[in-house]
Amino acid sequence: MEIRKIEKKDYAQIKQLYQEEEWLSFQREDFELAIEHSISLVAYENDRILGFLRALSDGYITIFIGEIIVRKDVRKQGIGKALIAAVHSMYPTTRIDLISEADQFYQENGFKKIGTGMRKLKQE
Repeated sequence: MEIRKIEKKDYAQIKQLYQEEEWLSFQREDFELAIEHSISLVAYENDRILGFLRALSDGYITIFIGEIIVRKDVRKQGIGKALIAAVHSMYPTTRIDLISEADQFYQENGFKKIGTGMRKLKQE
């Protein structure tokens, strides 16, 4: 397995991962713009995307991980952990923040709860 920045050829596989997780908001037309304006990494092997991470950062203090997705058939093999390590190595002095629905995974990877998250959907 290797990790690299996302390329346009990866978009179809990433969209499929989002669909499999039923994260339908990422099926929007502006999906590609969101990817292009984020730190977007893929874990892959033989041109097959195994996992994906999308994050935002100021480059100094904070990285915010928006999503991590790992294919269901390759979970629990260290792919998510490797993606987190890869983005953190890009900005080694920053902290990583995220909102989680998979707390156990993140706690096993050194994250600590710091409060509660909030979300406001698009402006109406």
